[in-house]
Amino acid sequence: MEKQNKTTSINNIGIALDALNDLNATFKREIICPINKAKVITSLLKVGDDYALRTSLTSPDTFEKELSFLVYTHYTPIDNKVKPEFDDFCKFTSKNDRYVMIWSILNSTPYSKLENVKIRCPNSINKNSKCDAKEFIDNITYDELLNENSLCIWDESQEFYDYSYPIIKKINTNKIKHIEFYTKIPSIKDRIDILSLLGIDKINHNYESIGEILSSVENLVLVTKMIRMILTDDTAIEINSLQELHMFIIDLPITILRFISTEYSKKFDKYNPKFQKLYTCATCKEDFEYDVDIEFNLYQSYFPGEING
Repeated sequence: MEKQNKTTSINNIGIALDALNDLNATFKREIICPINKAKVITSLLKVGDDYALRTSLTSPDTFEKELSFLVYTHYTPIDNKVKPEFDDFCKFTSKNDRYVMIWSILNSTPYSKLENVKIRCPNSINKNSKCDAKEFIDNITYDELLNENSLCIWDESQEFYDYSYPIIKKINTNKIKHIEFYTKIPSIKDRIDILSLLGIDKINHNYESIGEILSSVENLVLVTKMIRMILTDDTAIEINSLQELHMFIIDLPITILRFISTEYSKKFDKYNPKFQKLYTCATCKEDFEYDVDIEFNLYQSYFPGEING
């Protein structure tokens, strides 16, 4: 007769949880946060992580806070650095770094990938191009989204939360000489604060009107630390509270808003993480990138099938 292997059953949840913790500890990733220039370790998502996110969906600022708390619970500083309290984490961590940590958390999860992604060469959509490449399906691993152009390390002497970049717009009217915008890379707290200021009705209006949570006005408020208006008699008027910044910027002429936004992009866009897979079109032979919204894919990993792209 064939000898059967015997399995010993032990009724002890503690042993089972220890074994599960060992499994979770196996799947970790080390990543550098490019703005804080700090190395951290992230751990994989767990089934219970989604409860707070599900209950916060009715309020964008609450969802933003819960998403940040999820990242907070899944990262550990290394190099003997002490993990801050959650409020300090939000205050002294940029949204750019949170974006990178979300990528690392998703990449910590075994076998995690984007499946059945529809890819098409941009030239084939352009009516003036002779490229007739057809759409194809690809599976993309998170490792494939990180390349040499993905991250730009913060290269200013000050920490990002102390740094501001002045953008000056000359006015030269009877009352105003010029306006100075002191701009910044926003922290997680900055984004939570502006979502709280706007409220759900305004956010819904933005999304229905332009397909974005924040309008160009709110985006400029988000990245502005202070505004100084210099009058013709050299009087300087400073505006630095969030509500007053919003009141001022919403009344700006559109040409000034565009000027400030353009100058801001020239300075800071290089620090935005870029997660994309590189392709070469089989038809026109030109290279192109497929960009991935990491936060959107984190959301999809919790609520598959509930989002229509």
